[in-house]
Amino acid sequence: MFTSSWFTRPGRFLARLLVLAIGLGACGEGQPTAVLEMYVLNSFGNEMRNASISLYNNEDAWRNGTGTVKEPSVTDSTGVVRFAGLASGRYFFDAIKGDTNNWELRTSTEVQSIGSFYVNRVFVVITPNRTGLLAATGGRRWRIGRVLQGTQDVTNFVAGCEVNDVLIFYKGNQLVEDEGATRCSPNDPQQVNAHWQFSAAGTEIEVRRGEVPLTAPPSERWTIVGNVTRNGFSVQKRGAVYQYVPAG
Repeated sequence: MFTSSWFTRPGRFLARLLVLAIGLGACGEGQPTAVLEMYVLNSFGNEMRNASISLYNNEDAWRNGTGTVKEPSVTDSTGVVRFAGLASGRYFFDAIKGDTNNWELRTSTEVQSIGSFYVNRVFVVITPNRTGLLAATGGRRWRIGRVLQGTQDVTNFVAGCEVNDVLIFYKGNQLVEDEGATRCSPNDPQQVNAHWQFSAAGTEIEVRRGEVPLTAPPSERWTIVGNVTRNGFSVQKRGAVYQYVPAG
């Protein structure tokens, strides 16, 4: 027979239980508690196991690949990955497997901390896409390989200060035009910030210089010639075809 006062005096037992619960709650007070589950699929709706997932708390960190919120993780055999202990807010993420990624689809989600049993769930689709070939986390650098007019190579007739220019394409539509080792004018800035995107038809790269929205009229339209690959791409602009190769 139990004779402990915990059981013989129910009122005292409940009071002590309440104090214990308050104490446990206080231990976790102010600690991030949100949980995010990500379900990664391909374009056919199949689960993508072993996809690499990185989570960032702002767009700049996501674009440059710096300061992940949690250690990068990989999806399990069902294409799912879970991040716990998050604060409420908007998070940006990479989902990458081989040549497939989420960069032309959903790249962010809102996370809520409603209660200890609430789980934020998001479905992420990854696909092979040209953004993953042209741009990269932290920027992918390209330089002029050749300049053609018709079938004639006119690279030697292009000013050297232009030939050594470097284009740096970032995911998230950011573009940096770098003057390279030689500027055409001492007054030219070393770098010009711009935004890029593929046109609706996918046949052009639209460039918008300055802090303007992607809905603004483009500063330039570069017509894509041939395929975009990891080894290079070509665009027609300013009356010639510019062939770009990796700048290292």
